[in-house]
Amino acid sequence: MKLSDLLVHNWVRLPVFLPCAIALSLNFTLPAFADTKQLNLTVNTKDNQSFQSLLQEAENLVINSIQQSFQSSSNITDITVTVIGEHYGQQVPIMFISVSQAEWQKNPKITSGIKYFSAAEILLGFARSSQPVARSTTPSVTPKPSPYLEENEPNFYQ
Repeated sequence: MKLSDLLVHNWVRLPVFLPCAIALSLNFTLPAFADTKQLNLTVNTKDNQSFQSLLQEAENLVINSIQQSFQSSSNITDITVTVIGEHYGQQVPIMFISVSQAEWQKNPKITSGIKYFSAAEILLGFARSSQPVARSTTPSVTPKPSPYLEENEPNFYQ
């Protein structure tokens, strides 16, 4: 192979190679992207624990989790936390909060932004509903046997 052939061959690749080399030689930094973090936390009840103490425990867990999340990554701009309460195997959402890092820096004890699920205390079995159960005034209906099942059907058992 002649030197002239080698130069011609390399000059053909130069238009492709040159922009790549220039792009790589410039030190491009990627912008930081804002990140929203979703936390799902579960709080289990302890023996003889009241619903109010369960809420207090959940609030403390929320505050600590938000603080740790914002400290662990500077890219996190918003955090959404849902807390599930568990009482004797029953799981129910008890609170929810969504907070930005700017709000958190202004007030790190941001319990005023927590939204509480009002039916959680009843659904978890800590309280009884104060509303009476509506009773039906219509007479009970007795089911009629299905006309399609007969004694000679292959799936009919006595």
